[in-house]
Amino acid sequence: MEKCDNIIPARLNLGCGNDYKVGFWNVDCGDCKKDQHVDLNKPLSLPSNHFEYVYACQVMEHITKEKFFDIFKELHRILKPDGILDIRVPKAGSDNFWTDPTHTMPFTYRTMDFLIEGKPLRENGKIYGADYSFIEDETVKEDGNETLYFKLRKGL
Repeated sequence: MEKCDNIIPARLNLGCGNDYKVGFWNVDCGDCKKDQHVDLNKPLSLPSNHFEYVYACQVMEHITKEKFFDIFKELHRILKPDGILDIRVPKAGSDNFWTDPTHTMPFTYRTMDFLIEGKPLRENGKIYGADYSFIEDETVKEDGNETLYFKLRKGL
């Protein structure tokens, strides 16, 4: 990446939408206030090993199943070692998921098991291209709006 990486904050708000956060590098592909236009269907034009924290709230359900491993490979690339990936997505099958016709990727409590070291599905993840790893930093939670919360840490 040709940009001066030292001007990009160490925290990323991925798919910021209308939630522009001060102190974060806010990226989105939509018509909203942002620091950079980023399309999750393409490799991320963001520096490697730069971000200590990536916040992805109500965005990952918009990726296609075919791009699932690609985007997580990119997120792994841009996170610093031990960096945190904080994801919030509507639970698959919930009204929260089905209400928005642009939701394409369903998430369940076990979806991230394909990426997390030590989980049985991790071996299947490797078959499909997950040649990188995350460690579960918190047990998956769900709130009253049927939103799943995943907190992962980049493996060393």
